[in-house]
Amino acid sequence: MAEERVPGKRGPKPKYESNGGYQRGAPRLATRVDPEVLEWIESRPEGVRRYIERVVREDRDRLGDLKLR
Repeated sequence: MAEERVPGKRGPKPKYESNGGYQRGAPRLATRVDPEVLEWIESRPEGVRRYIERVVREDRDRLGDLKLR
């Protein structure tokens, strides 16, 4: 069974807790891309999130230990 909640709160306990008055929640990314790029991303069979995460991890692994400047 899920963790107990304070009476009056609905649903499971949030995965991302409040941080000192600023509730960040689950990390999000919002950006604008060309329509054909968006169409390509949305057409990937693994889904948008998994596709973006995979591409970023592959790029990071390919670049190795290069630091951001």
